[in-house]
Amino acid sequence: RTFMAGGYYRISLTKKTSLLILNTNYYSVKASGRTERFLRDAEKQMRWLGKELKKAENDGRKVIIAGHLPPGVDPFGFKPFWEANYTEAYVKLTADKY
Repeated sequence: RTFMAGGYYRISLTKKTSLLILNTNYYSVKASGRTERFLRDAEKQMRWLGKELKKAENDGRKVIIAGHLPPGVDPFGFKPFWEANYTEAYVKLTADKY
């Protein structure tokens, strides 16, 4: 359902491990066509990630997160891959807790 809506989804790899696939094109500094719907979809995906991480934590599951573009800085151009607000939200959901 989430794949058809926004290109992100969860796959169970084992009983205790899930793979979360993000459509990180939403967060790219180079994304064009930032319509109101585009921005809503980007926020919706970030909320979904938070819920999936909380659910995994409650169930004692591990997760692997993958996407098109990583958060962080391009090592060649020294420019960020993601818009700062999305990088900050992602870090709060992941690095600050795990």
